Amino acid sequence: KYDGEWTMFIKWDGQILIRSRSISKVTGKYGDKTAHLPHLVEEMQYWPDNTVILGEVCWGDFGSVSTDVGTILRCLPAKAVERQKERKLVVKVFDALAIMGDSLLNVPYADRVAQAHNIISLINFNDDRYFTMTDICLSDKTPAEFADEIISKGGEGVVIQRKDYTYEP
Repeated sequence: KYDGEWTMFIKWDGQILIRSRSISKVTGKYGDKTAHLPHLVEEMQYWPDNTVILGEVCWGDFGSVSTDVGTILRCLPAKAVERQKERKLVVKVFDALAIMGDSLLNVPYADRVAQAHNIISLINFNDDRYFTMTDICLSDKTPAEFADEIISKGGEGVVIQRKDYTYEP
């Protein structure tokens, strides 16, 4: 698991929205991070319309912590862009909730991940890919073996999800 911020990426009816998982106590709305991450918006232009992807916004390497990401996502958009001038935040995709308007809420996790991978593969058009799949183990490794592998690389741990489970908000 990469330490960063859980984020929802929505391209719906031609509109792009990057939003947080929590509702602001000040505004009563989900946090809108779209203006903070223009490089991600640019890549999302290539996604099929009516698609919703979940991912962890992070630095893309193990060892960084969510507060490092928070210094970018919790400031004003202009400052967020400036703070990413040398190095941009990336997304480790771990789920998909809709593809081309088709809801995946009742689709097993393994199938949702496969569809998310297909979308991410569509945008493999340059060397600076900002959306990549997270390390997902759909193999015969035990959860403990997979966790040991991730932790040995500097990851903070793993999230365990049954391959046949549908999405639960």
